[in-house]
Amino acid sequence: MTGCNTAVRLRFQNYSGILYHRSTGGRLERSNLLDRTRASGLQMNTSAGETTLLAGATEAVGLVFRERMTGGFLLGESDPRTGERKGLAASSRFDLQATAAIPDLSCFLVDPQHAGELRGTAGFQALGSDLEVQSGKIRLFHRTEDPALKLMEYRFTLRQGTKDYCLAGQKEIRRRRLLHSWSETTTLLCRLYEGREARGVVIGAGVLHLTLLEFLKQLSTFQVTNARSSAARARALWRFVRFFAAELLDSYA
Repeated sequence: MTGCNTAVRLRFQNYSGILYHRSTGGRLERSNLLDRTRASGLQMNTSAGETTLLAGATEAVGLVFRERMTGGFLLGESDPRTGERKGLAASSRFDLQATAAIPDLSCFLVDPQHAGELRGTAGFQALGSDLEVQSGKIRLFHRTEDPALKLMEYRFTLRQGTKDYCLAGQKEIRRRRLLHSWSETTTLLCRLYEGREARGVVIGAGVLHLTLLEFLKQLSTFQVTNARSSAARARALWRFVRFFAAELLDSYA
């Protein structure tokens, strides 16, 4: 997963008193440098003719939201649609209650993987209830080799006793009419593997759905983390909504 390094060290040998400030397109006079670095959460140390700016311990602004999906699922099937149909007929369902976390929203937006973390619990009659989601990862609008296809990928492990299982799911976002957007962004095609990796023999499959009621509940769960003000929280939420809407329009407009 591509990430952003938030610990940035800049050295200015024989500092002359003027620093170009990329975010504003202006220049910082030496008298203003200390105030600006403090305001940005940076530390400045000057010794032996060298000025060092070191990123402080301020945590990045992030985002978390919850999502509950459920659907037909059956062991012994490898095709998600078949597993869904047979699972529903046999009253065999998989329930996922997940929390998606984006620790650093700025990194998430520029990272082509658009990756985050996933945690929560899962229930499947064949394995048990309240199984802890471990090593969970999520990728939103991940581009594939097919320019007409993006994926929302969910992957995590579950443990039953001493055995580990890996569930790999994807929502397939295809370039077509807007009327398909709801079904595609709320339908997770899933396969279950033995072990902690999504490889080898598929031992179960099915399809999980986000219902309209659960979607409405989900809207109230979005929370911005580490924002210093209500304005910063609003900006962060707007940046995510803008990203999501832009990806939808790119696929369905």
